[in-house]
Amino acid sequence: MLEILQRLAVDCGLIDAGEYTEAAKEWEAQLKPKESGSGNYYNSQHAYLGQRYIDLAFTRYHQGRFDEGALA
Repeated sequence: MLEILQRLAVDCGLIDAGEYTEAAKEWEAQLKPKESGSGNYYNSQHAYLGQRYIDLAFTRYHQGRFDEGALA
């Protein structure tokens, strides 16, 4: 809503285009998501693979069907 009002103010000659451009840059920066850390690798893998797959992999590992390298 504020952007519309400022655009109308530019059109009516109440503010200059440079002021509007600076404000538009600020609005754009506010819309961009803030970058966060890389997250937790292990939680991401768990979500990606699913609980059934994780359970099956560890079951096979504990049965001795493959070693830690294969499990990884």
